[in-house]
Amino acid sequence: MGSRNISILFFLGALFFVWPIPGTIALRHLLMVLSLTILTYAAFRHRADFMLPPALRMPLVWLGALTAWIIAGAVLISPEPSWSLKEIRGQWLIALAALLIGFLAASPWVSRRGTPVSRVIAVVFAGLLIHVLYVDYIGLAQLVMTGTLPSRVAGLTEGMDKSNYLTNMLMAFLLAEIFFRASFGKRTLPFDNALLAAIVLATLFSSYLEAVRNGMIGLIIMSLSLTGLYWYENRGKHSFFRLGLTFFAIIATAGIFSSFYAQSDPRWKSFIETVPIALDTEHHKAWLNRVQYPYPTLADGTMVNASNYERVAWIKEGLLLIADHPLGIGYGRNAFGHALHVKYGVAGVGHSHSGLIDLGVGTGIPGILLWLGFVGSLMSVAWKRYNGHKSYFALVLLFIVAGFFSRMLVDSISRDHMLQQFLFLAGLLALVMLKENQDLQPPEKPSR
Repeated sequence: MGSRNISILFFLGALFFVWPIPGTIALRHLLMVLSLTILTYAAFRHRADFMLPPALRMPLVWLGALTAWIIAGAVLISPEPSWSLKEIRGQWLIALAALLIGFLAASPWVSRRGTPVSRVIAVVFAGLLIHVLYVDYIGLAQLVMTGTLPSRVAGLTEGMDKSNYLTNMLMAFLLAEIFFRASFGKRTLPFDNALLAAIVLATLFSSYLEAVRNGMIGLIIMSLSLTGLYWYENRGKHSFFRLGLTFFAIIATAGIFSSFYAQSDPRWKSFIETVPIALDTEHHKAWLNRVQYPYPTLADGTMVNASNYERVAWIKEGLLLIADHPLGIGYGRNAFGHALHVKYGVAGVGHSHSGLIDLGVGTGIPGILLWLGFVGSLMSVAWKRYNGHKSYFALVLLFIVAGFFSRMLVDSISRDHMLQQFLFLAGLLALVMLKENQDLQPPEKPSR
C-alpha cells in the first residue's frame, strides 16, 4: 500500500477519533482539510471512475434544496442575516464538507487502485471502539478504587450524551453484524464470534455507565427492530418454536436490561408527574431562565428534575415559536434561544434539546420538510438496497440514519461534530453499499 493510501487511512482515522473530543476544533478542521485535499486530488486523477450512483440523486436533491433554502432564509428572512450567514459557514458548510469526505473515502478508485474500502470502515470502527473502551476503563477504574460504579460517564467527550451517541453508532455496526451472521452466515467485521460477543458486552457496559435515557431507548428500539427482521428473514428456515424461543429470549434480555437501567436512573420515577407541570409554561418560568425563576416542585415538595422539566417545556415553546415564525428566523445552532430572547426579552437559553425543534425555529416548516425528505429518501435507498442485495452496509446505514433522526427529536445533535460525523458516515456507507459488490472484492490479477 502506497504512502498516499496510508495517509488517507491515517487522516480519516485521526479525524473520526478526534471529532467528538472537546478543544480540538482547530485539529478537526486541519484533518478535514488534509483529508479533503488528498481525496480530491486522487479523485481528480481518476475522475473517469468517479460517479455518484443514480440512487443517491434524490437524497442529494433534497439536501441541495435544503441548503438553498437555508441560505435564502439567512439573506431574505432572518432579522439577523450576518449571524445566520456566520452559522451557515461555521456549521452547515462544514457538515457538507464532511459528507463530501465520506463520499470520496468510499469512491471507486479507493478500493480499486489503492486503499480498500474495508480498511476505511475499519479505522472508523476502531475510532468508535476506542471511545467506548475508554468509558469502560473509567468505570472499572473507579470500581476498583471506590467499590462503586460511576454514572453519567462522558469518556473523552464533553458530555455523556456525546459519548453515548458514539456508543450507539458502534452498536449499529455490531447488531447488524450479529444479525447477518445469524441470518445469512455472512461475516463483515474481521473477528470471530467470541471477540464479537466481548465487544458487544463492552459496548453495553459503556451504555450503562453513560446512563443516557434517549440513547437507551434508541438501543432497545434498534434491538427490537432487528428481532422482527430476524423473524421475517428466517420464517421459512427454522421451526416456529425455535423462532419463538429466539424472539422471546431477545425480548426478555432487552426487558431485563432496560428494567435494570430504569431502576438505576431516578429521573424515570418523576417523569410522568413532571409533564403537566412542564407544559404549564405560563405559570412556571424556570425553563426560560433558571436563575431568574425558581424550579417548580412535585406533589411531595421536591424540586422537579431539571432535565425532565426543561425538555418538555422547551419542546412546547419551540412548537409555538415555529407557529409564530413558519418560515424560520434564520439558520443557527441557537436559533431557539435567539427567538426566545426576542419573544420574552429574557436571555439564558441556547438550544432546545431537540435538533428538530432547533432546525424548525431556524429554517421554519419548509426546512423541516426538506430535512424529512433527505432523511426519508436516504432511508428508502438503504432499505431497498438491503431488501434487494442483503447488504450489511445498507442495514448499518438504515440504523445510523434512523437513530440520528429519532435522537434529533429529543437531543440537539443536528450541530457541531455530531452532524459532521453523521453526514460523513451517511456518505461513506451510502456509497459503499451501492458499490460493495464490485469495490470490496480484491482486484483480479491481470492475465499474462
